[in-house]
Amino acid sequence: MSRTSQEYDFLNKKVIIVGLGSVGSFVANNLSKMGINKLLLIDPDFLTVDNISRHYLGMDSIIDNIQKVDALEDRLKKENPDLEIECEGIRFQEIVRKNPNLFYEYDFVFSCVGDTKTNFEINHFFRKIGKTVLYCWLDPYGVGYHNLLVSPQNNGCYMCMNYEDGHLVNNRASFAEKNQIFEKRLASCYSSFIPYNVIAPSSLANKAIEVYLQYLDGEFSSENRLVSEIGSDKQFGKEGFTYSVRYYNCIKNSDLLNVSLRTNISCPECNGDYKVDLCKSE
Repeated sequence: MSRTSQEYDFLNKKVIIVGLGSVGSFVANNLSKMGINKLLLIDPDFLTVDNISRHYLGMDSIIDNIQKVDALEDRLKKENPDLEIECEGIRFQEIVRKNPNLFYEYDFVFSCVGDTKTNFEINHFFRKIGKTVLYCWLDPYGVGYHNLLVSPQNNGCYMCMNYEDGHLVNNRASFAEKNQIFEKRLASCYSSFIPYNVIAPSSLANKAIEVYLQYLDGEFSSENRLVSEIGSDKQFGKEGFTYSVRYYNCIKNSDLLNVSLRTNISCPECNGDYKVDLCKSE
């Protein structure tokens, strides 16, 4: 396989993906097919019937007690034997405590985790060691897709999106109004999930790769960037949920979907007030 994609050469590119759910699995697949040199896959979860429906992997990948990192490594290596893959089937925070030097050889990070607190810790750690992170997430029902590129030398960070007037708030990029309950419970078990349509993860992953290529082109060398897209909103509206002010503003002016990130004066990370020692055991 030629390790080039259009005018891009990925021969020496080493990339971390934190979170191998529906979005992270499609990001990994895309990078593999582009001819990336090496991937570090991080996810502590196991592949189950409950979480396979919107995943890049199918039912044939489910084996008793198989972790997502191992199942995805197996699939990617079959499709691209030249790809070097390193797997960590534990939480990101545990790796930082046990072996923080693992991250230094990699030059880019995709964070595809759905947990805000974990993203705060990812944001803090990689800013500290000087790595660029692309945060990728979906709004409920796939009403919005968001990619936030954060390079530590530029203004703003992931935590800036979650503070307002000194208080922690729902992510301010969201197209869904705050204080709504979106979780649904599976009828067959006690698992719960946040709904979104089946094309949402792959669409977000494709956009994430596009932003990554723009980054490699040097388009964001002097700024951090929020790139949003409006997804399918039929089911969201049908179920009576409320859209955010940002959603309506972006409908009126599409330029607001792709904006430069500015430092939030309320952000504890940018102010130096966010204190977390990831190297300490919990």
